[in-house]
Amino acid sequence: MSCLAIIPARGGSKGVPGKNKLPIGGVPLIQRAIRACLDSGVVDQIFVSTDDAEIAELAFDMGVKVRNLRPKELSDDHADIIPVIQHALAEAEQETGRNFERLLFTDPTTPFRTADTIRRAVHQFETGSYGSIISVCPLERKPNNIFTKRKDGTLDRLLKGEGYEFIRRQDMRNLCRLANAVYVTSVENFLENLSLVSGPIGYVEVSNIEAITIDEELDYFLAEQVSLRYGG
Repeated sequence: MSCLAIIPARGGSKGVPGKNKLPIGGVPLIQRAIRACLDSGVVDQIFVSTDDAEIAELAFDMGVKVRNLRPKELSDDHADIIPVIQHALAEAEQETGRNFERLLFTDPTTPFRTADTIRRAVHQFETGSYGSIISVCPLERKPNNIFTKRKDGTLDRLLKGEGYEFIRRQDMRNLCRLANAVYVTSVENFLENLSLVSGPIGYVEVSNIEAITIDEELDYFLAEQVSLRYGG
């Protein structure tokens, strides 16, 4: 079944300016995402959604042509990702003349996402009865230690009850959190639900390193150090 990979890559960013063009291990984030999709062997078409000519050029260097830049109304800090995906899907189908059946979404800001993870996610979706597949990683912190701040200056536990009282890390083996490495769903499910996540939700597990997401300067520093120590 035909699979379209959408990679969103705005030129601007408040947390880390120009982050999608920044290198990790000598390779710009946008090119790392494209390379993972290409190497996976399960993607039929890659569509880079960007408003930035430099990002478009970096994509072109990887063999991915950006014919039209993303509209301004989909490019500011407040733009929701769903209209961006809708626009990218429509553009990709118009450019190729194809109706894609599978939708794969991966963000450049997860620099250590691998081709194998993409491959596993698509395979999981194709061979199971899932509405979507998401990547997850181990939970680093006990959920019973999450609090909400009240207006009176006090704290209240977000999750209450015996079911959330995890004392030892061993008790958290079945807990996980969303990792932004990859999402897979059908185009039909996406258009019907306007979401990348539709039930039943399947998953592929990734390490905490692969789940690193660059949102702030500290994240970028961490990713650089991981790349220097472990490669990739």
